Amino acid sequence: MKGDVEKAGLKINIGKTKTMVFRKESLANKVEIDGMQIHNVNEFVYLGSLLTWDNDCSKKIKRRLDKAMGAMAGFSTIWKSRHVSIQVKLKLLYVYVISVLLYAIVRHGH
Repeated sequence: MKGDVEKAGLKINIGKTKTMVFRKESLANKVEIDGMQIHNVNEFVYLGSLLTWDNDCSKKIKRRLDKAMGAMAGFSTIWKSRHVSIQVKLKLLYVYVISVLLYAIVRHGH
């Protein structure tokens, strides 16, 4: 397989390459490429979703809620403003806060 990858002009960035085993916290055997050991991780973010070795959704949900709360906090002066209508505030809430909250759910079908 390595030959096919090289023929296509692709290179594996060993420093950025990680392994993760689902349903096991660690690997029985370490993975090596070109004599360099690949680091095994317990979780990582892929396309905006947090993946964990034990498929624990609570971390993923907390991460989404934290991101949505951060988005909401960014509009604190607008939420407090009496010069911005409720309709505009609701549109901002849906566009900037709810979309952040639901991003991984809608995009990845979780």
